[in-house]
Amino acid sequence: MDKLTEWQEYQKRYASQLGDKFCNRLGTVFTNIYGNYLHYDNFRTRYFNEMCEKAQLPEGFTFHGTRHTHATMLLMAGVNIKIVSQRLGHSSVSFTLDTYGHVIDEMERSAADMMGTLLYGNKKG
Repeated sequence: MDKLTEWQEYQKRYASQLGDKFCNRLGTVFTNIYGNYLHYDNFRTRYFNEMCEKAQLPEGFTFHGTRHTHATMLLMAGVNIKIVSQRLGHSSVSFTLDTYGHVIDEMERSAADMMGTLLYGNKKG
């Protein structure tokens, strides 16, 4: 959050220097030099691919993949499916369940395994 706040302050200073040339009507966080949307291909080739490489993400990891990773990590951390659905902007919780059902199934298996461990220790019950 600190870095995003720093970026927001920088962007405000930069925009005031450009005056009317800077136009960020929608309040987006990352823009081109004039405050407009970044073109995806431009962002991907200039920044995203390098960030993925530095983060040692697998080749072919996409920007959209960050969205799926975000959702999966929230679900695995036990965040309520309704909250995850809202964060993703899905039209319904059922859509989120359909999309991330495999994660929920894995969580079910983990819960069953944990219950077995709690009841029977390390022995298989």
